[in-house]
Amino acid sequence: MRPLLFLVPLLAPLLAGCHLLLGHQPGSGDPARADLAPGDLAPLPLDGPPREAASPPDQAPLLGCVAPDADALAVYTFDDPQSPYADSTGKHPIKEVVGVASAVGVSGCGGGVYVVPIENKASYLVIEHDSDWDKVLAIELWVRFDRDPPLEAEAILSRDAAGQAEPGHFTLFRDCKGRIVARLQQQTSQILLCSGASVPKNVWTKIVVNFHPPEVRVDGSTTSSSAPACAAWLPACSTTSALLGIEGNKNPWVVGASLISSPQGTTDLVTLGMEGTLDELRLSRVRR
Repeated sequence: MRPLLFLVPLLAPLLAGCHLLLGHQPGSGDPARADLAPGDLAPLPLDGPPREAASPPDQAPLLGCVAPDADALAVYTFDDPQSPYADSTGKHPIKEVVGVASAVGVSGCGGGVYVVPIENKASYLVIEHDSDWDKVLAIELWVRFDRDPPLEAEAILSRDAAGQAEPGHFTLFRDCKGRIVARLQQQTSQILLCSGASVPKNVWTKIVVNFHPPEVRVDGSTTSSSAPACAAWLPACSTTSALLGIEGNKNPWVVGASLISSPQGTTDLVTLGMEGTLDELRLSRVRR
């Protein structure tokens, strides 16, 4: 029998992770305590295929499978059944696997990993902090969501922390409108970059995030949105030509969930787990 699937928590705990997003003002309370307060997960069963029945649609990859090259800092194809969480460059193997399962990957690209919140807890992968991540200028991955857009957000990839005025904090998520959103924080300022189109469920989608300057590309399109966010206290999506990146960030990577409510440098509070399949993750020293 398939496990019950649960909605991710509301975006309030995600954005409570960094008080910038909540518009915290001096004298409005203790931001550190507010930042770390976890939200309650609302148990709500969802209709969808069990993980053993999940399969990609009959389509060819739009931009091809990723592979190690001279500019790849890490590549995770999830193809090798004996070592599915290895880094194809041999440098940065995944160090922690929490609740994920092997799955069919994007068409023509072998295996993937299936992630879904189970019993109020996110499923995710952890990649340790390393100085190589200061060199990242592009992130690529394939994703296939198993449900309609969430109430507010579900995280895809995160290297973030709660209540820290630090450079380079980053979370990639899908919002209530189905848009792909990249959050970038530099000290006491932050931006949200949003895709123009909604990403539907049960369809493989290629996401590329470039830095310096930041850019979100979905299935090859760089069309962006400045529509209002999913909550009144959430900053609007924006565009920028500033040379922003993720250097200076000292946090690990979490794949399939968010670290935005976790203390700096830890995975103590992982939230906003997505439901679906991830594949072909590549971190590069050049824009893609």
